[in-house]
Amino acid sequence: MVAKRQLGGMHAEAGIPLFLCAALAAHPREWAPIGRAMWRVETDRGAFVMAAVHRDPQELAWIDRVRHDLAARGWTHYLPWLPSPQGDAVWRSREGMFVVMRLPTAHAPPADALDRLFASLAALHRLTSTPLPHVRPWVDQVIEQLRWQWNRWKARLAQWQEEAGRRAYPSPVDAVFLANAEALAEALDRALALLARWEKAVGRRAVLRVSWVLARPRPDRLVWREGGEPLWLDWSDATVDAPVRDVAYLLRAVSRAVEEDRLPAALAAYDAHFPLREEERLALALLLAPPHAVFRLLERHYAWERRVRLEAVTALERELDRHALFGRLLDAWL
Repeated sequence: MVAKRQLGGMHAEAGIPLFLCAALAAHPREWAPIGRAMWRVETDRGAFVMAAVHRDPQELAWIDRVRHDLAARGWTHYLPWLPSPQGDAVWRSREGMFVVMRLPTAHAPPADALDRLFASLAALHRLTSTPLPHVRPWVDQVIEQLRWQWNRWKARLAQWQEEAGRRAYPSPVDAVFLANAEALAEALDRALALLARWEKAVGRRAVLRVSWVLARPRPDRLVWREGGEPLWLDWSDATVDAPVRDVAYLLRAVSRAVEEDRLPAALAAYDAHFPLREEERLALALLLAPPHAVFRLLERHYAWERRVRLEAVTALERELDRHALFGRLLDAWL
């Protein structure tokens, strides 16, 4: 839980919520950051959320129009942006640009909260689904880039194995890596096989599907309305993309906080509202199967730092566990 802070102090970030209070002619009480670039501000006129934005105001206005259209069609999983003193959605101060939302009374998450999160995203993707003509050169470029990257990782894997294996006194990172090197090589082979399957599945489609996506649907950046409806707060990265981008991001975000046996039910809740096609299921697997985070940690250790930090060992073990979890999930789902 994030500690709340009294407003009126000299904390470096305090100018951001104080700016909101001045604009609203409200008396400040306390504030708390919600991750990065988002703040909850409590005043005598109610509670608000401020979110920093780094996009063109015209793009934000476009997102807002899409949300109003979604609300008219029954999708209400968001909080409206309050108009600024200038009448648009963007609040400007010397600290930057922000959007502001009034927080309703918060309610505890329902027992099936995880299923509801995935179902809300599925409904968003279904309502905004648009056919995208199949552009073969783009598909070929994606396949070429991924195949090159994963074959490069295989070469690096062999190089790091040799380096770690010839040390007289392997470090804790070396020991964890060597114990899992074979499994990592198999994961890359599996990713390359999935890529070949995706290439064939995409080749059978005349068009692909894109939808509006949040891009970074974080479960710590939402509130629950009475009745168990999730309200997503962070729209700063919303765009048009493949729906599985949201699914993969949310799976990663919740994977450490929920029991593993809850994840298949969450995917089933998504599929019930917006069934994924074969090439989309394979695309989701391609986002989850390769051990991206593991290789970033190994590259940092062997190519840059070359020193042992306790947190590096812990992070590597954590990412290896999460990669194994996704492997089991995909085995049961594909």
